Amino acid sequence: MTKIKPDRSGIKWHWRILGATIGALILGAVLRIWLARADDVVPLPPVIEADGSMGTCYSFYEIDAGQEPLAREAYAAGSRWDRFDVRWNAIESEPGQFDFAPHEQLVDRDLDYGLQIVAILGSTAQWAATDCASTAQVSQPDPLPLGHPPLPQSTDDSLWWRACPPKNLDRPWNDPTNYWGRYVYETVHHFRDKIDVWEIWNEPDLLSFWTGSPAEYARLLQVGYRAVKAADPEATVLFGGLAYWTDPSFYKQVLHELQMMDGASEHNGYFDALSLHLYSNVYNIAPVASQIQADMLATVGPHPIWLTETGVPIWGENQQPDPYDYSATAEEGAAFMIQGYAAARSAGIERFFVFRTHDHTMGEAFGLIRNDRSLRPGYVAYQVAARYLHGENQITGPFSDGTVRRITFWGTSQGRIDVLWKETGGEAIQHRHPAVVPTATLVDHHGQHQVLNADQGAFSMSLDPATANTGYYGEMIIGGPPVLLIQSDPEIPTSTLRPLPSTATTTALTLTWDVTDTVSGYWYAQIDEAPTPNGPWSRAADWSETRGSTQTVVDIPVGEPAYFRARVRDNVGNWEPWPATAEVSTTAYLTRTVHLSLTSYLDENGNDTWDSNEPVPLSPPSISWRSLDGTVITETHGTSWSVTETVQIGTYVLETRLPQYLRDRTPLLVAEQPVTQTISVTVGLKPIRGQSFLPIVVRGASP
Repeated sequence: MTKIKPDRSGIKWHWRILGATIGALILGAVLRIWLARADDVVPLPPVIEADGSMGTCYSFYEIDAGQEPLAREAYAAGSRWDRFDVRWNAIESEPGQFDFAPHEQLVDRDLDYGLQIVAILGSTAQWAATDCASTAQVSQPDPLPLGHPPLPQSTDDSLWWRACPPKNLDRPWNDPTNYWGRYVYETVHHFRDKIDVWEIWNEPDLLSFWTGSPAEYARLLQVGYRAVKAADPEATVLFGGLAYWTDPSFYKQVLHELQMMDGASEHNGYFDALSLHLYSNVYNIAPVASQIQADMLATVGPHPIWLTETGVPIWGENQQPDPYDYSATAEEGAAFMIQGYAAARSAGIERFFVFRTHDHTMGEAFGLIRNDRSLRPGYVAYQVAARYLHGENQITGPFSDGTVRRITFWGTSQGRIDVLWKETGGEAIQHRHPAVVPTATLVDHHGQHQVLNADQGAFSMSLDPATANTGYYGEMIIGGPPVLLIQSDPEIPTSTLRPLPSTATTTALTLTWDVTDTVSGYWYAQIDEAPTPNGPWSRAADWSETRGSTQTVVDIPVGEPAYFRARVRDNVGNWEPWPATAEVSTTAYLTRTVHLSLTSYLDENGNDTWDSNEPVPLSPPSISWRSLDGTVITETHGTSWSVTETVQIGTYVLETRLPQYLRDRTPLLVAEQPVTQTISVTVGLKPIRGQSFLPIVVRGASP
């Protein structure tokens, strides 16, 4: 067993396990043969393309002795995480006596099958608990799941989860008598080379898991965060998974308490991501996540959200013969897998964990896999989501016209993928969706493929109605069977910014570019501006300014170089790579300092040459420097003149007048340059040789 530390710089987490790909392919063949005899649901080939955004809960079980653990089926489904508890009362039965061996067996089993681990820290040891005996607790499952490692629970403790706050929580986190801090540190330190994500408690907003106050949980989280980071500075700490609907105000009070704590800003608010549990209703995921994100932003700052428990209980199985509130059929549960994942990712949720891998010890049927190891339709739908819905560079939506809902994954390895489903009941409808390529692939939640040809700029498909109306007052909690419309375009678009003049006389600069994309076509461009050829770059124009256009106007500074680069995007979401350096540049000059000197003479012979016998005027002529609209810049009288002015870039007129001589109008061009412009003018005034007068006759009315 080899475990590689994950790359924490992005969403994708990587591992390398010898033979994992080969083993997964063999598993898929075995499962298809075996399950074809046991159940109508046949798995798709194992998902080896998964990006690590999907996980499951309690995948380590064997269920039946001698059979492969569920971790193998979880991995083949596309899960890359297992989430389970590493409970205090199962590890430290006596003060200072830590037994990690049972949990090591679980951890190693998951790692051997390619699953990373989210470990839940919690359940106060009996000897360390405050007095809360009268409060509901979570009892030990009876019987214990088959394949459960020996004694993961204290032999003298009848409770599976003890909800009482621990004693001495108010003491410094590293005080030996802060029992919670000691347990967290010792556990994380022991598993630091195998587990990288630690969740501080489970559902602290639910009384059966936490009997303390929000302030006490905030302190539990603060101590736990400090202990985790001391044991493994690179570990990720999750705010305990919120049941949410039991008390939507709980987490807000905790966030307020964390905000007020000393060192909160230094320690990231004492958690790295918030763990959330939402079930059954796909339409609640985005608004709840949005509200939590807003509340975090207002208190401890932005943090990621992980949906660490989600799913829907299945009626018609496990002694649940009839529909009940927020339950679904197995087919509706399959639709939830794709719709819920798409909704979560569009809301910015980074991880999506299905609760659970199987039904064992559960009264309700939540599992992707039944206890007889047959698969529910949700298993295959999970595979579809894991196989296709990843590698995107953007997710938009949800969009709804009141009948059809859409969430779009742009720029995936397959191209543009629109997740579509009918939101309402009634009859199936024919839906037409805009086409950006001639041919597309339609994939349903069973993984079945259909090739579609565009007709009059659109693809036509049938969308079946929604039927999961088990919400209060009969509202739909899940849409109709979803489909994935995949429009592929392997061509990466290219662009070229057209050259600019080296200097400009305006700060409103027009940029134009040429685009090549012969498949889905050009969508829009991003234009970046910088003061140097290599940045730092800032966005000058984006979608709203460039959509469907290859020209835009950008603002540039005065007197400083402005460098530009561009990239374009096509209609399936493919991005052109940014150029390595600037493509074009210019500098705007709106004004310039001009040093003007003028000398005048009398050009008596009119040959435009100052001959030796031609004098300067005896009386000084009037001189006026004007703009083309007649505005005077400056004026004087004199036979010679020297003046310095800062004026707008452009063309001016220098006018010289002297009685009995022709008026001279000399054009002056003030060009765009940063240095002072020197203009020297010699004006030869030509004498007036003759004059003629035309009579003006005014004809008026007789008196």
